[in-house]
Amino acid sequence: AKDEAAARSDLQLAATTGPWQVYTVVDSPVVVPLTTQPVVVSERGGDQRERNLELGTSWFQNPGEWAAMPADDGPADWQRIDVQVDMSRRVGTEPLEPGRKVDIVVPAETIEPKALAPITVSNYTLDDQSLSFEVSEVGVPVLVKVSYFPNWNVQGAQGPYRVAPNFMVVIPTDTKVTMSFESSGIDKFAYLLTFLGMALMVFWRVKVGDVRHRSPHPFIPATVGPGDDDWSEFGAMPADGPPLPPSPDDDTVVDVTWNDSFFHDPPLPGETADPTPPEGAERPPGSV
Repeated sequence: AKDEAAARSDLQLAATTGPWQVYTVVDSPVVVPLTTQPVVVSERGGDQRERNLELGTSWFQNPGEWAAMPADDGPADWQRIDVQVDMSRRVGTEPLEPGRKVDIVVPAETIEPKALAPITVSNYTLDDQSLSFEVSEVGVPVLVKVSYFPNWNVQGAQGPYRVAPNFMVVIPTDTKVTMSFESSGIDKFAYLLTFLGMALMVFWRVKVGDVRHRSPHPFIPATVGPGDDDWSEFGAMPADGPPLPPSPDDDTVVDVTWNDSFFHDPPLPGETADPTPPEGAERPPGSV
């Protein structure tokens, strides 16, 4: 593959990293005027991600079967068509089965190609999250070879409309067109929730302090003694006698009494259980 790429005149080696070689396609600008008006494909049922994948790969791999680029949407004067799966080229019958391939779709009706007036695109610039260009005439669709996403906004043009394989088309209403990738309302709401969560964590740490647990072990209930608050509803066990009713004036912190059976198997006949709690398990009275 590397030898074949090196032999092609339309590929220019741009960089090498490890075993990979990166090539630039010669004479392949990112923004180009269209010569034929796109057609809008009617929405089909099912997973729309799968439907878009089928449409994009079908056009990309079989451009000769399409007299115009298929788009998801567009102005009212663009031709609307239906597409159908070419069953003669289907590989596999059930989704996700081994060997199953993406279906090939073809136009279900004749596409009536409409030629567009020639225009010139100039002064193209591309930044991290924006691009801009100028056109010699307005009203003629322009193909932008950048992956479509709903966050793209355009100034000085209609659109953007998604076209196969996953590019964008805009219709300039001004000779200067600017496209920018911006945060959506959902993105901004998610950012707000993130900042509120971080602020709540700081507030809790400063105003409340460390969390004090009733038991030092998440799966072992604490043992309480007479006079302590009644924690029985939370799984605590009284040291002796039934649970005492809580006292409104008693704010005693639970003093954990360790039970060796929590950490050791029952002693065998003739053996004596080791009452020593595991290392690090001791706590001073009045704390947890």
